[in-house]
Amino acid sequence: MVSVRSRAVCAALALAIPLGSMPTPALADGQEPRSPPVSEAKAQAGFLGGMPYLRAWDDRLRLYPGGVVELDGSWTPSPDGVSPSLGADKAGARLSVRRLRLELSGELLRLFAFTAGVEMGGQRIGRNEYVGPTTPRWVPADVHDGGVRPGEANVSFTPWHELSFTAGEVYAPFSLENRTREEVSPFLAQPIAIRGFAVPYDKVLGAMAWGEVANRIFAYEIGAFDGSSNEPLTPGSVDMDARLFARPFAHARKGVFFELAQVGVSARYGYRDPSRFTADFPTIASGNGYVLWQPGYVDSQGRVTHVIASGAQRAIGGEVRLPVRTPTNAVFDLRGEAYYVRNDTRESIDGFQRTNTERFGRVEGVSWYASLAWWACFLPGFEQLVTGEPGIVRPRSLDDRRRAAFANGLEVSVLAGGIHANYQGASRLSLRGDPLAPASDILVYQFGGAVQYWLGSNVRASFEYMAYVGPRSGTPGEAIVLPDNLPKTSGAAGTGHVLHEIGLRLQAAL
Repeated sequence: MVSVRSRAVCAALALAIPLGSMPTPALADGQEPRSPPVSEAKAQAGFLGGMPYLRAWDDRLRLYPGGVVELDGSWTPSPDGVSPSLGADKAGARLSVRRLRLELSGELLRLFAFTAGVEMGGQRIGRNEYVGPTTPRWVPADVHDGGVRPGEANVSFTPWHELSFTAGEVYAPFSLENRTREEVSPFLAQPIAIRGFAVPYDKVLGAMAWGEVANRIFAYEIGAFDGSSNEPLTPGSVDMDARLFARPFAHARKGVFFELAQVGVSARYGYRDPSRFTADFPTIASGNGYVLWQPGYVDSQGRVTHVIASGAQRAIGGEVRLPVRTPTNAVFDLRGEAYYVRNDTRESIDGFQRTNTERFGRVEGVSWYASLAWWACFLPGFEQLVTGEPGIVRPRSLDDRRRAAFANGLEVSVLAGGIHANYQGASRLSLRGDPLAPASDILVYQFGGAVQYWLGSNVRASFEYMAYVGPRSGTPGEAIVLPDNLPKTSGAAGTGHVLHEIGLRLQAAL
């Protein structure tokens, strides 16, 4: 007869064998995990690599509390004589809390990971619903609207470097810039070419597969997501997003910065059911929240008309990154992206957004940007690329081999980008078009720069200047409207073509 003790030993072995034979998961920084020595196999708390942690159960459970707070100062010119109903009280100089996020991440058995977070602020810059001529033009993103939103909220299964899975609220796997968390971006907001046109909603709800081969010599992210633009889930609205990138010099001699050079491609195909999808098409706005293009108008019968995404939604383009070290040990990080977007739309009278109309249109065009960051790491006490690799969003993971102290960084960045697009509305694609339909051309450029001091990736102090240029703003046929082009309560609108903005930020993140 088998004793009770023997049965217990057999049961323990049966449980230990599958746990011990589970494959090694992929880590956030691409490094192999290390099994802790017996002396470390106990619950402990600490702070490593800029990340607080707590681990227990012989290091089978790890928890990472985190959060972000961003305090912004901003200045956007407020033209005299503009109707207060347009939200001009939010222009000028203002101080606001841009984002307040609390979250908890963790790992279980080195195979499962999760992140659960909520935030105030963080909404899409310039997001509003068209209600007619008095629709606010200044819509900054900050916590003062009182809304609480989900931050990142997802669960991952990471059995292999080459194949892992994530489900929940994630950063859309489209574009290098969109896969870089805002708190480590070189600018206070993503370039308008990305957030205003190519990826108008940075986070999406769905599931994705991702993987990395040979220390990221090749990586991929592909998934299916709800396409309801952060509205309540809408049947018949779905997006398929995919991003692939490669590092052709990944096996170059260590210390040669070309090993981090990468090229990539992103693509999206989506669909919006015209009888169910009712959200307004996303606006295009400046970094401080001034709406440059509003997708809506009042027709010749005085009815408020909404422009709504309908049918096929398509985008494709690519990314390039080239970091270079100079003989003086200064580091330059060059990035650039360009995308072609073609999104079908429809027009609907206010109150009848669920009606499947025959007034169809299209938003189509190209967006692009190029940025160059200079890290002054030749100065004593300053390091290079202290914010990590851009374009990489992975589950948090602890690496005990990293004992580096906080690194200071001084980053100086410049940016140039633009949107070259048009809205072919009902008046141009349908016999039922209205003569007061909005202008078709959408042409805007963005130029600027930023200076940032980093204490690791945890603390940032920033100064930024941006100029948004509408070369044809204020002229017939041009849809981009700058503050000086708005109608005055007395007198005619101005004919300016440039919007200047200044931004300051103090940020703390874990």
